[in-house]
Amino acid sequence: MARLRLTALGADTSLIFVLTALFASALFNIFALWRIRDTIWPDHDRWSYIGGDHPHQLPIHLPPVALTVENTEHYSVASYRAFIEWDSLDFFPKDYGFVQLGPGYGRRFGVAMIHQLHCLNAVRQALVKGRSDKHIKHCFNLLRQTILCASDTTLDPINVSLDGGVTGTDGVGVTHVCRDWTKVYEYVQENQKLWPASLVVMGMNHTHMHM
Repeated sequence: MARLRLTALGADTSLIFVLTALFASALFNIFALWRIRDTIWPDHDRWSYIGGDHPHQLPIHLPPVALTVENTEHYSVASYRAFIEWDSLDFFPKDYGFVQLGPGYGRRFGVAMIHQLHCLNAVRQALVKGRSDKHIKHCFNLLRQTILCASDTTLDPINVSLDGGVTGTDGVGVTHVCRDWTKVYEYVQENQKLWPASLVVMGMNHTHMHM
């Protein structure tokens, strides 16, 4: 009889432990969803768009996509074609990659991804011109910190020469799991179409799809 009671007590304890773990997991998931609710269910009415009272990210969902690194013929350093392609990365029909959010599309924001591409292009131009300035220093620091923030842990296999020597790694042929950057461009373009006419800054329409 005592053994049966101990067995029943053990079963009850296990059940309580499982239920407690499930409850804790549910609370954690609810808290996580609450933290990212503005990305999943954007509600612009809850923001005043004054000071720091605004969403942290664009109100879009970016599905995962694969990117395999390749030695592309696009986006070289100093050719005439390079200047056109690099400039296309942060140049939009109405303005460089800015968006207007809030009541009446009244507050302008930059988008971090496009800002980072702008900085990479600025560093490229500094290499071509052979000079630097405060803007380039800012861009170096911005790119360093955003690379750390992304913390891409994809493994790059080490290249080995025919004689068995290690030649390092170039990352070519390695596939990365990314967020769909084309959706960011689409959002910015659609957002700019809704700007009041007084906000329009005339520019040129470029494509953003080369890799």
